[in-house]
Amino acid sequence: MFLTDALVRQAIASILGIDIIVYTKKFRDESKTTHQFYPDNYVTLLNRGASLGNTWYGTTPEEADLMGKGQANVALVGTGIAVTQIVQPHPVNIETIVSEIVLPSYEGMDTVGVLKVA
Repeated sequence: MFLTDALVRQAIASILGIDIIVYTKKFRDESKTTHQFYPDNYVTLLNRGASLGNTWYGTTPEEADLMGKGQANVALVGTGIAVTQIVQPHPVNIETIVSEIVLPSYEGMDTVGVLKVA
């Protein structure tokens, strides 16, 4: 019998209860060089169903310093995106600034294992 990748994954999932996911996506840097998001020869073990952490949204400088002071029009969109518009009188111009402060937390780090396998 010939074992395909799908059969091996199915056997490991049914015997050990481990789901194997191969992440092959890539990105291109500023110099147009392609890199993998996740390097070869590494394995990450995650606890199924457990939360790894949370996403926390902070107050942007525009929201803290400009909102409600009449110097600029600041609107909050979605989960804390601050869209700021400032009118420049001469030459008449509207400057638009979009900012957001986002911080990830990693409370579940004790349930994650990263192994170098080769």
